[in-house]
Amino acid sequence: MSKQRKRLYQIKWKESALKSTKKFPKDIRQKIVETVEGLSEDPFLGDVLTGDLKGLRRVRIGDYRAIYLVDTAKVVAVIVKVGNRGDIYR
Repeated sequence: MSKQRKRLYQIKWKESALKSTKKFPKDIRQKIVETVEGLSEDPFLGDVLTGDLKGLRRVRIGDYRAIYLVDTAKVVAVIVKVGNRGDIYR
């Protein structure tokens, strides 16, 4: 019997999300990247969003949030927006 390999999701960043991440302090930026890269193993760990952001998910990174979309057909998680929890939902 062969062991089934877990499908790893590819992580893609929208240019605007990547640009906003570069504005954060280096230690915060590192935590964000580590957390987002972890989504490749299980992108469904984040919370499901509702309202205007329905269909998207979020992952918490201290006082910051990464909002992303999971495309199961393409096996990809797209990071849509990254920001401080007080500003991210605007």
